[in-house]
Amino acid sequence: MTLSQRTEDGLRKLDPEHSNGGFTELQSATLVAPDDRECRLLVDDEPISQAEIGRNEWVWLPGFYAGEVRIELLDRSDRTLGTWRLDVSPDAGKAGRELFGRMVTRRQVPVARAEHPQGYGG
Repeated sequence: MTLSQRTEDGLRKLDPEHSNGGFTELQSATLVAPDDRECRLLVDDEPISQAEIGRNEWVWLPGFYAGEVRIELLDRSDRTLGTWRLDVSPDAGKAGRELFGRMVTRRQVPVARAEHPQGYGG
């Protein structure tokens, strides 16, 4: 069984053996399976609604999440047809861990001096 991501250039087949990149939190992704049988799609064990009844197409919006998720395609008898791993990148507008750490460090020094004008001990 195949599962693909709809892109501007057409369909990109997802690899069941490796983690699939190209997904970003807060950006919707359309996932498509062949229409030869009725299917359900689960993302980390949660069902995703079909984009159109009777078509094996789902629009998934990763929320505030970054990391790897597991996609499972089931037939109408709940038999697993395939599983895939998707790597979800953080939103580009989010501060990364390193940047966030630098911001916190810069903020702590002025606050500490304002609270203790005589120095940290006084």
